[in-house]
Amino acid sequence: MIKLMFLAIFAALVLLHVDVDGWILKPEEAYDCYWKIANASDRVCRNHEQVGFFFLNFHSCSARCKSGSIERRLPPGITCDEKYSGRDGSLECVGKIGQNDDPLVCYGCTPDVISKLSRWQSG
Repeated sequence: MIKLMFLAIFAALVLLHVDVDGWILKPEEAYDCYWKIANASDRVCRNHEQVGFFFLNFHSCSARCKSGSIERRLPPGITCDEKYSGRDGSLECVGKIGQNDDPLVCYGCTPDVISKLSRWQSG
């Protein structure tokens, strides 16, 4: 009986997380990194008198603004990699990486990356 109860509790804890490409994330955290990138990109687009953020062009590691199809590269020190390497500044995003504004699950928003995004959007 105790073993069955332990297994049920363990299964419940596992189900509270999302497994994406080998990463286990809590559902409420799955899109956090993407939204940090999107919010900073939106501010940069607006600072340059563009309508706002449209999507992250992962292949060129830049934010596409809604108006004028202008792309703004993410700040120096942030790279977009096919596989997250764990080194600071490396981003990996999974999902349909195309020309749309659907959120992606991204990894790599370390405190250093968040700081660079913050300075980028306010500068």
